[in-house]
Amino acid sequence: EFEKEIVIGKVKSWYLIRYFPVYNKEGEIIGCTFNTINIERRKRAEGKLKENEVMLKAIYNSTSDGCIFIDKSMHIAFLNKVASQKAPLLFDGQLLVGDPLLEKVKPEFKKDIKNYIAKVLKGKEIVTETLISNIWAEIKLFPVYNTTKNIVGVSFNFSDITDRKNKELMIISQNKTLREIAWEQNHSFRRPIANIQGLVKLLIKSETEELFDQCLKYLEQESISLDQIIEKITNETNKSQEFI
Repeated sequence: EFEKEIVIGKVKSWYLIRYFPVYNKEGEIIGCTFNTINIERRKRAEGKLKENEVMLKAIYNSTSDGCIFIDKSMHIAFLNKVASQKAPLLFDGQLLVGDPLLEKVKPEFKKDIKNYIAKVLKGKEIVTETLISNIWAEIKLFPVYNTTKNIVGVSFNFSDITDRKNKELMIISQNKTLREIAWEQNHSFRRPIANIQGLVKLLIKSETEELFDQCLKYLEQESISLDQIIEKITNETNKSQEFI
């Protein structure tokens, strides 16, 4: 049997052509018969399916995420180019379609990933981040459903988010510094300002030259102390702004 595109009149269609031997009573071949089935609709559906498959692969291969589809038996059914290139991040050796995924996972991640997949196969979605050496990775796992809404596998995606994570950590560090500066401003200024206010009152009420001179001396000391606090806060503020 074979398939062939045939033109009948002005219409071109695909046909499945089958040939069968014809036997006599003695079991000898005395001829053959054949039949044809118009399979144009099936061929169009196959062509459309192929187009969709090519388009889907193009989409998966254009993303910056590593994308792996795992069937329910925990074997790799599909992976994109990024998953192959970035496999050393989470996996030992090269990844190939048909490989049992868990046998490829690095030992330090195997327990967690096995638990994640088990949860996803029950319908849960997993999004987590992990630090691998100096690289931050985001791991996302989602259940994959068929047309009858039954789970047929797991979509396993991972990506390098080091740049984004470093920026987030930098912002956290800056916010911590700013909170410390705010605390410093709120508390450190109180003592010298309170002392200066008290000394000014004494200065106003001073009845002797000796007391007056003492107040001036203490005022100078407190003003120096206040200036040092201001300088410290200014330096810390400038440091935090260097990374913005």
